[in-house]
Amino acid sequence: MINKKVTYDCDHCGIEVIKYKSTYEKSKGKHYCGKDCYWAYNRGKNHYKYAASNIQCDYCEEPIEVNQWLMNNFEHHFCNRKCQSKYMRKFGPSGENSCMWKGGRTPLYECIRGSAQYLEWRKGVYQRDKYKCVKCGDTTSGNLNAHHIKEFIKIMLNNNISTLEEALECIEFWDLDNGETLCVSCHKKEHCIKLKIVA
Repeated sequence: MINKKVTYDCDHCGIEVIKYKSTYEKSKGKHYCGKDCYWAYNRGKNHYKYAASNIQCDYCEEPIEVNQWLMNNFEHHFCNRKCQSKYMRKFGPSGENSCMWKGGRTPLYECIRGSAQYLEWRKGVYQRDKYKCVKCGDTTSGNLNAHHIKEFIKIMLNNNISTLEEALECIEFWDLDNGETLCVSCHKKEHCIKLKIVA
């Protein structure tokens, strides 16, 4: 049986193409002159997964366009990664319910330093010291630390703190008078001095 040839126009570039009828019939829907035209055409709004839906960002409620594949595979949708990150911090699962849970291996002091209350305390120390190292006067942005005069670990031990909740309720942790602004260099020197005293 002779395999007849057919002539058709490429759906992307429009040039005339001659192919065997059997090959033509295997390709359902659109027809192209080659792979380059196929991939050039099947992207963006022409992609089979596109079928866009107009919805609102789950965090900022701005209107966004989401393709059908994302609609089918994800419960929440965002206009960018910033909104996604903010949403997960505010509403996302935490602790054992989080997909990032690894058996509670994050040390308590890291949990405390990552809390909103610690960030507020640090900001208060910076503002009181006018964003300047109290030792050398350095004001370089990104080079400043909020230092606990009475050491972080001593406060934890003296107050028998074993959970984040206990730390957040401990007044001594958040006393601005127990904090001072130091540059990275002066901060290191301060801890070296304390180590020598202990030794």
